[in-house]
Amino acid sequence: MLLDHKSEYDLEWAAMTAIAVKLGCTPETLRQWFRQAEKDLGIFSIPVAHIETEVEPNGAGHDSAGNRRRL
Repeated sequence: MLLDHKSEYDLEWAAMTAIAVKLGCTPETLRQWFRQAEKDLGIFSIPVAHIETEVEPNGAGHDSAGNRRRL
């Protein structure tokens, strides 16, 4: 249902909000179901440019939760 109607909305979240009301669930629940279905089908709505491709093996240079706790 979301795939059929999301082109009718400016934002994906707007489509999820409108459709969630019809399904009787929260927009967040619908978003989670939709993301899981995308994973299951191998479909991704995130543009490839936003997927981080360079990851340092030891996480150097990244602010990890452990570093924040020590401050």
